[in-house]
Amino acid sequence: MFFYDAHCHVMNLRHPNLSAVINRYLGESSRCSRLKIGLVLLLSSLPFAKNLLLKITNADDRLKNLLAIMETPLGDGLLQMEEDLKKRLWDNGIFIPGNPSAYEKLFLVPLLIDFAKRGFENRDSKMIYSVRWKPMADQVRDVCLGIADYYRYKSFQKESPLFEIHPFMGLNPLIYNLDPDNAADNTLTLKQVLDKYFLEFNALQSSHDRRQLILDYDWTTFYGDINTLSKNAFLGIKVYPPTGFNPWPMNKQEEEAMKPYQGLDKLNTFYSYCVGKNIPITAHCSNGGFLSDAAFTDYANPVRWKSALDHYPDLRLNLAHFGYDDNDKSCMLQLFAEDSWRRTAADLACRYDNVYVDISYRGVDPAYYVELNELLISLTDSQQKKLLDKIIFGSDFMINLMSIDSYSEYMKKFQDSPLNTEMKDRLCRNNPERFLHIVDY
Repeated sequence: MFFYDAHCHVMNLRHPNLSAVINRYLGESSRCSRLKIGLVLLLSSLPFAKNLLLKITNADDRLKNLLAIMETPLGDGLLQMEEDLKKRLWDNGIFIPGNPSAYEKLFLVPLLIDFAKRGFENRDSKMIYSVRWKPMADQVRDVCLGIADYYRYKSFQKESPLFEIHPFMGLNPLIYNLDPDNAADNTLTLKQVLDKYFLEFNALQSSHDRRQLILDYDWTTFYGDINTLSKNAFLGIKVYPPTGFNPWPMNKQEEEAMKPYQGLDKLNTFYSYCVGKNIPITAHCSNGGFLSDAAFTDYANPVRWKSALDHYPDLRLNLAHFGYDDNDKSCMLQLFAEDSWRRTAADLACRYDNVYVDISYRGVDPAYYVELNELLISLTDSQQKKLLDKIIFGSDFMINLMSIDSYSEYMKKFQDSPLNTEMKDRLCRNNPERFLHIVDY
């Protein structure tokens, strides 16, 4: 029996497209803020940047934590996460108060993010140089090698690992070619990329077979050559609208804008493939994150998934962050009483059998669980059962270190929340297992 964190991250500072995010903030910030950002950007390029930045931010332990975990080798970062949990929360076994049995392991789902922007560069930029893409091959290699290093260390120490780790591949279907004849420099087509990582998946696979396919993978055999990765190294796909992925055109103007690069054809190819192989997709669904261009803000709006789901109702989809919009200051009890991102995400989850929402990052504030509990209690039995079966626990670690001190603290807030034991078990076990298609209930 596993406890699932279905939304977390294992990344270092070279993976995100930080310059694009900084450029966006430079355009929106005050002169004082721009000076601060400029100082950080300048220092980040110097050999002694880490120590100097830590001195400057000495009063901000959270920023130091985030910098430290993104600077350390990824395998050691996973080991430190485990050490933190064992020292501060779970000495022996993973427990939730009121649950008579312990969870065997913590099942981590690190989500890779495709930070490439090919075809989506800001044409109005005055910069001579820009980050036009972040090779996914580098991120795949780093993350998978970090996972392998974690397991090799535990094996060497003859210790049982606390974590069962199975990542999601980061993919923006819109930046790949459909026709191999149009692919420059031997770039893989969209179909070739999907086959590279998911060829062995199929829609007829039982959840039991899918589970065995995933759990049987031996990470200790990976030493950095991504061509040696098994077809079952990845459990699903992460899509990230803030860097230019539009889930579906909302009008004729957007549809016309997609035509030059066959955008709608690529979406249809992608969704057809995922439905055909029953591949789970997690989509960033918040107006925050690594937003590289303000024009992409609305791409994360869950309303864009309505049309995609109209065409592909069997799509296995998780709308991350429960459709969070920081402009919406209303209490969650008004979830079904207003037209909001949160309401749209909940409606889609209740309407489609394979659509879910996760609460990643939201649990940094204990008040969130209070509101969530009050919401679920307030619903009718049929509404409550349907929505309760669709909410998934997630941490958004390590990004959540901007608002919390440690991974163990985030876990403890969930453990101590007013949700009853059955609700907690659904969020951290039953629901993610159904979404991931590795256990049927």
